[in-house]
Amino acid sequence: MSARIKVLYILLTIGTVGVLVMAVPRLVGTVTILDVRVHRANDMGRIVDSWHVFGPHRIRPLAVPTWTHTEHRVGNVRIDVRIRNDARHTINFRFDTQALGRKTLTAGKRVSTNSELVQPGAQLVLVHWIRMWAENITQKCWIVNSETGEEVAHFDFNLDTASARNVGE
Repeated sequence: MSARIKVLYILLTIGTVGVLVMAVPRLVGTVTILDVRVHRANDMGRIVDSWHVFGPHRIRPLAVPTWTHTEHRVGNVRIDVRIRNDARHTINFRFDTQALGRKTLTAGKRVSTNSELVQPGAQLVLVHWIRMWAENITQKCWIVNSETGEEVAHFDFNLDTASARNVGE
C-alpha cells in the first residue's frame, strides 16, 4: 500500500471509531419507566379515583376514567410517572406533557415539571397536574434529560369524556 492509502485507511478507522464512541451513549438506556398512574381529583383537589396506565399492577390496558361534560370544569387529573435512572451517572430528568384534543386537534401548551437530579439506579416519581378538557384528549408525555434536552422516553394515553348515553343523562 502506498503511504497515502495507509493514511486514508488510518483516518477512516479513527473516524469510524469516533462515530461509534459518540453513538454509545445513545445505545445505552438512560431511563426506565416503571409505572404510570392517572388520578382524578375533585374540585377540592382530593383524589377520588386512580388508574394504572402502565406498569406491573395494571389491571387492564389504558384503564383511564371518563369525565362527564360538567366534571371537566372542576375535575383535575394528576399523572404520576415512576422512573429509574439506568445510566451510570447522575442525570437531571423532567416530565413534559401536552394535551391534544382528538376532535378539534387543538394542542395544549407543552408543560414541564422542575428538573430532578436522579442518582444511578435510583427511582423518582415525577408528578403533573392537568385540567381535563371538554373533549376527548390524547395526553402526550415525555421524560427529558434536562441537561441535554433529549427526550429519553415517550408515552401517550387517552382521557375521554363520557357520552350522555353512558352516564344516564
